[in-house]
Amino acid sequence: MVREKYISVLRKAAEENGGEISYKKYEVQGYSPSVVTISTYFGSWTKALQAAGLKTNEKFSKSYSKEEIINLLLHYADENNGSLNLTLYRSKKYKPSESTIRKKFGSWNQALQEAGILTNREVRKWYTEEEVLQILQNVSEDDKAITVEEYKKRKIQPDYDTIVALFGSWNEAIKKAGLKENSMAYTTEEMVKALQEYSQKKGVFTSVDYEKDGMQPGYLAIQKRFGSWANAVRSAGIEPSFVYYTDREILHEIKRCLDKKGTHYITMAEYERLSNHPSSRTAFKRFGSWKKAVELAKRWDEISEQHLENIRLLKSEKVLTSKGEKE
Repeated sequence: MVREKYISVLRKAAEENGGEISYKKYEVQGYSPSVVTISTYFGSWTKALQAAGLKTNEKFSKSYSKEEIINLLLHYADENNGSLNLTLYRSKKYKPSESTIRKKFGSWNQALQEAGILTNREVRKWYTEEEVLQILQNVSEDDKAITVEEYKKRKIQPDYDTIVALFGSWNEAIKKAGLKENSMAYTTEEMVKALQEYSQKKGVFTSVDYEKDGMQPGYLAIQKRFGSWANAVRSAGIEPSFVYYTDREILHEIKRCLDKKGTHYITMAEYERLSNHPSSRTAFKRFGSWKKAVELAKRWDEISEQHLENIRLLKSEKVLTSKGEKE
């Protein structure tokens, strides 16, 4: 219905102007709806004319005046609650192109400034860190951080990009706001990035190191998202040699692979195809045999760290006894 109405308006305007209607003529003669509304609806002015079966002026369609660009930028900003950044502009494939805007104005920020739209730099100056932290606390419930998805969905200001620019990451902002971790507040990509950054900074590390250093997202949140700590580390592309796993973490990963395969036993070769992070050799050395590791993994939920410690002590005693007998 709307499409037909716009096409009808365009055809009438063209008829009143000798069979052709340009962007500028349409605007100057005050036709309604506006050129911005029609261009936005069809994707561009040229596409609107093509849809109406009218002649297009290719040369004109590729040339925008500063005034036309400013009008479009204002319209796009209005569509997005008064804010407009380059990431959003690119994602929505707005016209004219970024390069056209830069050629006309010298830079993206200059175009926004001339249109009276706040640039990211100005937005950052507009909000202090203290104000942003207060906003995060106000929109979170029971001291539990609001999720990124929910924050974006509610179109809260300052926007997500501004917060990341101010604090370096969403995680850091949440941490400084003193909010409790909400595992859903982090995307899988953010969790992977956090592990990669920690690995680069720390070198060889354990989950205990990660927890002691107060990293966010937390160990339990990551483990829950990926099924096991080992699977999370593997997904982050971190080499097994850079991570030291506890006995329970090794068993947890074997258990995850057993559940994934829907079986009560898995061979070393099958495990290596599904994960191998930590390696099957590590599990073999830690528990004395692969079969023993799998048996313990099946009972992962009921086995405590103390139980595993007792197994280690028993293993050590056997080794010492064996050495004594040989002597």
